[in-house]
Amino acid sequence: MAAVGQLFQEHLLCDHKLSVFLNPTSFRFRSQILPLQSRSLRLHQLCLAASLSTVANATSTCSNETDKIALLAFKDFITEDPLGILSSWNDSVHLCEWQGVKRSSRDWRDVELNLRSQKLAGNIPESLENLTSLQILNLSCNQLGGSIPKPSGLFSTLSSIDFAHNNFNGSLPLEVGSLSNTQELDFSEHMLSGEIPITLGNRSKFEHLLLGGNMFQGRIPPFLVPSKEP
Repeated sequence: MAAVGQLFQEHLLCDHKLSVFLNPTSFRFRSQILPLQSRSLRLHQLCLAASLSTVANATSTCSNETDKIALLAFKDFITEDPLGILSSWNDSVHLCEWQGVKRSSRDWRDVELNLRSQKLAGNIPESLENLTSLQILNLSCNQLGGSIPKPSGLFSTLSSIDFAHNNFNGSLPLEVGSLSNTQELDFSEHMLSGEIPITLGNRSKFEHLLLGGNMFQGRIPPFLVPSKEP
C-alpha cells in the first residue's frame, strides 16, 4: 500500500462526484457534492426560456389583428350557432386555435376558413373580405341567407370559394368576375336570380364553376356553353 502512495481516483455517479483517496494507512472516502441544485435550476431556466421563446415565436407568427377583427365581425352576423363552433372565437383563445380557422404554413399565411355543415344561420358581412391572408373560404351546407357580398380586390387572394347549399338570394355580384386567382367557385343550390354575370367569362380557366340549383334567368352566357369539337 505504501508503494502505491497517494492515489487519486475519481468517479462520476449521476449527480454526485465521489472522490476516493487511497492512504497508505487507511482508506478514506470523501463525497464531494457538486452544486447540483444550482445546476438543475440553471438547466430548468434554460429549458423554460427556450420553451417560452418557441411559444412566443409561434404566437408572433400566428397573429393578424386585421383578420381577427374581420372574423369577429363575421361572428356578430351569425344569429344561430347550435353546435357552438364559434364559441372559441374570443380573446381568451388564440386566433390559431379558433375552430374552423386553419393555416397551412407556420406563420399566418395561406389561411382556410372552413365552417361547412355547422348549421349556422345569419348573413355574411362585407367585412369578411378584410381577411387578408384567406386562401380558402368554405361556408357550404349551412343556413346562411341574405345577399352575397360584393367581392373587392382584397378577395382576389382566394383560390377557392364554396357557398353551396345555403339560402342566399338576389343576384350574383358582377364583381365575382374580378377574382383573378380563384380556381374553384361554387354558388350552387341557393335562391339566386337574375342573369349570370357576363364577367365570369373573364375567368375562362375556372377548374370548377358550379351555379346549378338557382333561379337564374336570361340567356346562358357563351362561356358556359360547351364548345363543339370538329
